Amino acid sequence: MYKPEWAKLSGADLTGADLSGANLSGATLDAGPILTDTDFTHADLAGADMRGADLSYSLRLTQAQIDSAVGDPLTRLGTNLKMPDKWKGKE
Repeated sequence: MYKPEWAKLSGADLTGADLSGANLSGATLDAGPILTDTDFTHADLAGADMRGADLSYSLRLTQAQIDSAVGDPLTRLGTNLKMPDKWKGKE
């Protein structure tokens, strides 16, 4: 049975994709996918691996979504978002 939380999206071109409301819990969205203009409205990013991802041009990401995801100092965020301390190894 397919489990969306197991999705591995590394390297995928998600330019302009509408992921609004998607269950991406536990998905792998790390350094490879292209996320320019990707819409994350109400997407569940709990535990999603975004280490090294460039989210700087993604759409409608909230701080709560970022706080629930897994990232690192190489993860790039838009100017309206703050890198969680746990991504810096300070939690």
